[in-house]
Amino acid sequence: MEVFIDYLGELNWLAIIVASLVAFLSGIAWYSKSLFGSRWQKTVGLSDKQINSGNKTEIMIISAVGVFITTVAIGLLVDVLVLTTVVQGALLGTMVAVGILGANKLMQVKFEQRPITYWYITLGGDIVALSLMGAILAVWA
Repeated sequence: MEVFIDYLGELNWLAIIVASLVAFLSGIAWYSKSLFGSRWQKTVGLSDKQINSGNKTEIMIISAVGVFITTVAIGLLVDVLVLTTVVQGALLGTMVAVGILGANKLMQVKFEQRPITYWYITLGGDIVALSLMGAILAVWA
């Protein structure tokens, strides 16, 4: 059996880049004022002034790197599990989002005493992003 890291060489890096970009853009849309951005902002208690005072370049770079790393991990799982259909890839993304990220975030929400709305909003964005990643990577192997 190959070592997990050996699968890195088998990844379709163009697909990884495209899936990362699609997931990143889905996050921008998800947290836009027209979708869930206003509700998220209210839930975390940030004013427009506080949001606008953040280092947007740093935030975007860190977010892009995080999305890329996540996409590589999903790509490795798609490759190891030999997933080849949109449905298989999307289900993998949903399972990772709910089963790993969602469970972990729920614990954090409770310990940090945040409103459950925060969990719904952030998990929803994760489900969309990871499902898109998985779907793209499964069909573009």
